[in-house]
Amino acid sequence: MIPNFNDFNPKKMKGIMKQLGIEMIELKEIKEVIIKCKSKDIIIKNPNVSLMKANGIETYQISNGSSKIINHNNTSDIVIKEEDISFICETTGVSRENAEKMLLKNNGDIAETINYFKNTDS
Repeated sequence: MIPNFNDFNPKKMKGIMKQLGIEMIELKEIKEVIIKCKSKDIIIKNPNVSLMKANGIETYQISNGSSKIINHNNTSDIVIKEEDISFICETTGVSRENAEKMLLKNNGDIAETINYFKNTDS
């Protein structure tokens, strides 16, 4: 049987959830949520975020807000300067090709690229 949502009583639902050991908390003042994927980032501005706790598991629900997707595979917009590549090569000892490739992957972020090479065996 499908429930009639016109007769939905939020107070009664909250009581039932409490009896079941489920706690729902609305998180206030959230300005942005970033979901980082391998090939893109999803940025959600001004979302409504709720946290549900049940049986030791925390579940976040994100709704509303405006989203923007940033693809990491599109490197055509990134400008890599020759002096940045040289600086990374001198600082880390990696080849020019590896420095340029990692700079593109890190969207031109020099510090992130140097950290990558310092923390791996590249």
